[in-house]
Amino acid sequence: MQQTSDSDDIGGDLRDDIRFFFVWGYAAIEYYSAHLIRTYPIDDRFDKGTWGYVIGESRPSISQSHREELLKQSGIFNGIEGRIGNIRQLRNKFAHSPFKPIRWQEDDVEREMEKLIDIIDTLYAAVDNEEVKEEIRTGGGPE
Repeated sequence: MQQTSDSDDIGGDLRDDIRFFFVWGYAAIEYYSAHLIRTYPIDDRFDKGTWGYVIGESRPSISQSHREELLKQSGIFNGIEGRIGNIRQLRNKFAHSPFKPIRWQEDDVEREMEKLIDIIDTLYAAVDNEEVKEEIRTGGGPE
C-alpha cells in the first residue's frame, strides 16, 4: 500500500462532494442496469410486477449484485463487470466510512471518477442501442 501524508487527505466540502459523486454515480449504474435488463434480457411479456422487482419498486426486489450477475450471464457486462466492481468498492468505502479521510492519490480518486463517468456514459448509450450493447458484450467500453 502506498504511504501518503496527511496533506494528501481530502476533507471538508470537497470530501463530501466526492462521496456524493460516487454514491450518486453508482446509483446511476444501478438505474441503467435495471433498464438494460428491461430492454435486453427480459421479454416484453413480463408484467409490471416483474419490472418493479427488477428496478426495486416492489419488495422483495432484486439486489444490484443480482442485476449485475443477470447482465453478466446475459453477456451484456462481459466487458465492464470488473470496472463496475472497482467503482462499487470505492463507493462502499466512501459511503460506509463517512469520517474516514479520502486520500486523493492512494484512492486514485481522479482516475476512478473518470472511470465512473465512462461506465455511466456506456450504460446510458446501451439502453436503446444494440451496437453499444454488442460492444459491451465483446469487451468494449470504458477502460
